[in-house]
Amino acid sequence: MSTAVLPNYAELRCVSNFSFLRGASKPEELVERAQALGYSALALVDECSMAGIVRAHVAAKKHGLKLLVGSQFQVQCDTPFTLVVLATNLNGYGNLCEFITHLRRSSPKGTYRLELEGVVADALHDCLAIAVPERACGQAQMDAMARWLLQRFLGRCWLGVEQLRRLDDEMLLHKLRQSSELTAVPLVAVGDVRMHLRSR
Repeated sequence: MSTAVLPNYAELRCVSNFSFLRGASKPEELVERAQALGYSALALVDECSMAGIVRAHVAAKKHGLKLLVGSQFQVQCDTPFTLVVLATNLNGYGNLCEFITHLRRSSPKGTYRLELEGVVADALHDCLAIAVPERACGQAQMDAMARWLLQRFLGRCWLGVEQLRRLDDEMLLHKLRQSSELTAVPLVAVGDVRMHLRSR
């Protein structure tokens, strides 16, 4: 398939095999595939980890692909959601690394726990945030999630839209649009990429 007719697309939610039991592909494979598909950028956001970033960075330089550095976290609340955090510069990278270290140190080895009150406004300065709701999230819960996001990441936050060809895609999109209109938090497409090829 020719990539010349595809619009510019940056994948903002991709995990590698450094996200245990979630990602199936190596960072290098994901970068190579993103470049082959004509993506303008790829965000590697392994769960509460930066473990795959070095390999992804080397591969991105080799293939001429812009790499966005970040991580994602499961936020524990009435309706859990995923918080994707992307560093915008070196200071943001340092803040994100400190945030991960704090979460890991305050939990049993190999785990972490993030609750709503665990994210303070200044902890992730120079970072962007995308909240991706669980598919079962109700409208009131989604609105509350958007307000929470706005309070902590004003002017640098989005609601993540996943269209994974499931029966409830349209309903999920409708609820996200309602929350976006109510709170003025814009929508952004995310793919929840876990492998570079379906066969993996």
